[in-house]
Amino acid sequence: NEIGKAIQQWRKINKDVGGGELRAGRGAYVVAPCSEIDSTCYIFTAGNIETLITQPVVTWQDLKWLLPDTTQRRPRTRKSTHTDATTPPQVNALPVRLQRRNMPAHTLALLGWCANAKKGEGLSNYATRSEVEAAAVTQLIGCGWTLDEVRGAFEKHQPKHFTEQGSQRGRYIAHTFRRQVSWLSNTPIRLMLADLYAEVQTIPWEGRTGNTNRDVFLALIAHCYRFDTAAVYAAQRDLAEHAHSARQTVPNALKRLQEMGCVMFLEKADRTRRRGERWAVVGLPSTQGVGVISHKPYKGCLGSKGGSVREHTSAEADAGLAARFSGLWAVRGGLGRSCKAVCLHLSDKPQSVRDLISATGKKRKAVSRALAELSQLGIAEQAKRGGYVRGKVSLVEVAHHLGAEELTTRRRSRHTWEREAYAKLMKLSGGKV
Repeated sequence: NEIGKAIQQWRKINKDVGGGELRAGRGAYVVAPCSEIDSTCYIFTAGNIETLITQPVVTWQDLKWLLPDTTQRRPRTRKSTHTDATTPPQVNALPVRLQRRNMPAHTLALLGWCANAKKGEGLSNYATRSEVEAAAVTQLIGCGWTLDEVRGAFEKHQPKHFTEQGSQRGRYIAHTFRRQVSWLSNTPIRLMLADLYAEVQTIPWEGRTGNTNRDVFLALIAHCYRFDTAAVYAAQRDLAEHAHSARQTVPNALKRLQEMGCVMFLEKADRTRRRGERWAVVGLPSTQGVGVISHKPYKGCLGSKGGSVREHTSAEADAGLAARFSGLWAVRGGLGRSCKAVCLHLSDKPQSVRDLISATGKKRKAVSRALAELSQLGIAEQAKRGGYVRGKVSLVEVAHHLGAEELTTRRRSRHTWEREAYAKLMKLSGGKV
């Protein structure tokens, strides 16, 4: 056993670093100034021999980058049903619904380059064409694209490495998509924003404008999530599109959110630079907020809550619904904001109307009307012993039934037309509107 432990405590150093090996425990040795190996003398990068005792201790984890890469797939020698508990679960979608944007010009250029790229060929800082394809996938994820939409774009532009996968193209693009989603969603700020985004949907929002405040707040959080920051320049039209609101309602909603302590105004809009107002996300509404039921305060993204690394998973169907069928909510022909608030709180556990009133912050009339509409569609149903539970009909089925995808496209087209009209107006007026 002792011999086995000794063998496991040394590794060959990565070739990029140099020849040699790392040892720990019995048989290990220390290299310190003025040791000399291969005619190279070691020196102190900071301090000197007198300050050696105060130098920070180097842990084994600090030297991990020197070891060979062990993350590459190895051939299986035998079948096993055992799953490694340390392997993080695959993430199929971002925990935050981002505003849907068209494919950027630089992403289109990357896919165009990949169409004629040869094996082993790189571009700029990307070493290989597969890395370029992964970069294109990452950019499309940041534009709010789903896995189906990303694969559709790859099928259309036919990147070389993608087409060489043959019948495994779907598996290849799905693996790349999930890997990039996991990478994007595990930064400290995005982890905190994802926590805040999830909690904003579940806390009660009272008052006639409560649901609008919630949706505008979610839009600002999603905008911050896209750029991995707690303070962001946000155009009112972008927030309006994400929140399914008219552009004129967004400024009033932001003012109310500032009074509640949810957001903080930082900078005015700069029309000459085509830059919107700068807002910062603070956290959940304070208990002294306007029209909000008292609840546990949240020390948010600018506060002292730490961002522990963890996985945020969301159901694949719900993620696809959020992106492709966002027109299901708050659009004429779809379902209202009160229906969304009630739907978010439905579960397999029966809840009375009073429970849903307390959970949503809505009045009895609004909750009863929402339950009647949701029950008619099969999203909610009444339990035998009273109360309401989640129905057997999924939101995906309802979205198809109501034509939510068409409603979403219609709303996006309207916002696109408004942006183009505004750009023409700014061009004619020289930015003095």
